[in-house]
Amino acid sequence: MPSFSEPQRRLPCDAYKVALVCILDVEHDATRMMLDEEHEAPPTPGAKHVYTVGRIGNYNVVIAKSIVAGIAPAAHLVTDMLQVFQKIRFGLLVGIGGGATNAPGPRGPTDILLGDVVVSKPEGNYGGILFYHKVPGGFVNDGYHNNPGPLLASSSAWLAQSHSNGRGNMAQYIREAQSKFRALDMSYFDFPGREHDRLFSSRYDHPKASGEDCRHCDKRQLVKRAPRLTHDPVVHYGLVASSDILMRDAHVRDTMRRDHGVLCFEMEAAGVSRSFSCLAIRGISDYADNHKNDRWQPYAALTAAVYAKDLVALIQP
Repeated sequence: MPSFSEPQRRLPCDAYKVALVCILDVEHDATRMMLDEEHEAPPTPGAKHVYTVGRIGNYNVVIAKSIVAGIAPAAHLVTDMLQVFQKIRFGLLVGIGGGATNAPGPRGPTDILLGDVVVSKPEGNYGGILFYHKVPGGFVNDGYHNNPGPLLASSSAWLAQSHSNGRGNMAQYIREAQSKFRALDMSYFDFPGREHDRLFSSRYDHPKASGEDCRHCDKRQLVKRAPRLTHDPVVHYGLVASSDILMRDAHVRDTMRRDHGVLCFEMEAAGVSRSFSCLAIRGISDYADNHKNDRWQPYAALTAAVYAKDLVALIQP
């Protein structure tokens, strides 16, 4: 574990009101870097997980990390956390996901680039999180989950309006965090470069013999998209699909995008959202197809974490 900062003080468990839930190490590191102040962890006898605690803005927050991915482990993590930190007011699931971009949807195509952020949001009669499982040639809808509550719903709507007007602090937080990560010899959180953002036709499968790297993939199969003039991430709001199986199927991805308006795929939100009011915040690290690789994971985890900080900082205690 890298050394971020020395803990400043110790507070009782009841002092922590916000939970930030992570799975991967890069997700935890990016979220931990968002702390304005890190605290010494309080005693947690009987706890089954280790927690990082600190402050973001006016809130004392607890960062909870699961050891393994999946809906059930995430649900167990939240159950354990709420037994230890009993005054949690709301939670944010912070990490990476696969994007459903450029495919037709109920509101037309959405051009989601790697490094962008998708935030769960109720759509029509649907909740913000779609629980599903894959079957040969498609998927089965296991129901819609969402309980963000009025506080998170109104706060994320306010932040969306603020971002559309050129306000918000995400770009600043990214620059500050990357500077600190470089000082810790963790420059892999830097922006990977748009030349490594490749969306292939959903009809073109990744050649099995070429490993994870797409340098040998047929460039004629790349989808042409309008260039974006800035590296700053764009935040998209909509339906997040959650399953225990990693989505690596472009056909199923496009079908769920077209039929249900899904913007993102991940593996924990259905477990976390059952237990308390939360939003799923996912930095897009791949396109949920079999061209998936890990190059964008650190940066995508960082963009999700800075959105979480921007949101927490505006909510009044």
